[in-house]
Amino acid sequence: MVEYQKYQICFTLVLLFIPYVFFKCSLICLTIYVTLKFIQKLWKRFSDKRINPVNRGVFITGCDSGFGFAFAKRLHELEFSVLAGCLNTESDGAKKLLELRSDRLHVIKVDVADDVSVEEAFLQVQAHLPDEGLWAIINNAGINSFGDIELTPVSLYEKLLNVNLFGPLRIIRQFLQLIRKSKGRVINITSVHGRMALPEQSNYEVAKHGIETMTDSLRLEMQKFDVKVCIIEPGKFGRCTSIQNKSVIQRQTKEIEDMWNASSPQMRETYSKQYLLSWLPTSNETWPPNDGDISNILQAVEDAVCSSMPQSRYLIDGYGKHVSFIDEYGLLARIHNILPTWMTDICAGLVKDCYKKVK
Repeated sequence: MVEYQKYQICFTLVLLFIPYVFFKCSLICLTIYVTLKFIQKLWKRFSDKRINPVNRGVFITGCDSGFGFAFAKRLHELEFSVLAGCLNTESDGAKKLLELRSDRLHVIKVDVADDVSVEEAFLQVQAHLPDEGLWAIINNAGINSFGDIELTPVSLYEKLLNVNLFGPLRIIRQFLQLIRKSKGRVINITSVHGRMALPEQSNYEVAKHGIETMTDSLRLEMQKFDVKVCIIEPGKFGRCTSIQNKSVIQRQTKEIEDMWNASSPQMRETYSKQYLLSWLPTSNETWPPNDGDISNILQAVEDAVCSSMPQSRYLIDGYGKHVSFIDEYGLLARIHNILPTWMTDICAGLVKDCYKKVK
């Protein structure tokens, strides 16, 4: 009996000691992390040198609207020679860029989902390159769609992969020879969706996870050529860009209509059409949107292009659903690989209702 009591006491003491050890280790890790981040920022502040933008070219895809349009304007203001890739040279974004009437800005027609179009764009870019050559490519073009895995056709996965993953791959393979020559950089605009998972968007997230991995591999492969490779991961910026404009929502609505029409009787017994339509976000009636601030995204792109010591990753928070200055998506992306899966599943469920009615 005495021995058993000793065991109980020892066991209790161990249980009481565990939180202390955990807290102590966490505090040590946090202190090391903060110290290293401070040293990194201090080192960059005093060692970083700005790139002279004069006579350096930057090729950007997806300049018809949204981030790409904003990137083209900002880099042109910084005196780079901007080669703005647009899917449609008659789009609002392309027309607004041409209105600048600058010999340092050229609109290049390119469909990143088409090999021939990318090759033709390469020839146009070569024809308009300034003296210092092509300094950077910014892979920004992309599309978004919604759908549960069970309801989404494989063709929609192929469509998003062709634009969001194979599109940047086509651009990189075609233009990398110019970037190697200038010892410039490749910048891929991905998303926080490439670092986490949410319901109803696996078709988008599969592609974004793919480009994250591809970019990491490219960064390692390009070290021997002194070429920098960066990832910029925007958080929740839907209402600040064209991704929720009327035409995009119309396309997504049609995709959902096609899903519903192609669904089997068994599927229609399980799901309602209203459930499918609940995936759609609220539409922005105008472009550019009247609200929203993307200055932090522009600062990240500027640093990635202009810094002699750019970061490998820029995770940029957007706006929050419940608290405006807390981006739930950005928070999820940060904790996804730190917390146990069951905890991140709970967090994801709080951000997007995993248990909403399907019928």
